[in-house]
Amino acid sequence: MTAESTAHQYRRPGIGHRPVRDAEPIAVRLARWHDEPHPAIQPAIELLAALYRND
Repeated sequence: MTAESTAHQYRRPGIGHRPVRDAEPIAVRLARWHDEPHPAIQPAIELLAALYRND
């Protein structure tokens, strides 16, 4: 079992994905160092939020 994003972002020939309708959603988390922020961290957070938002 894998997150729904795997079916969209990591497609592989010969592998099919089927939804499990009664399963709980899988949380997606971003880990980062608070004491050494990278300049690209805020754009990355915004991109991930947009990709994984459930509207």
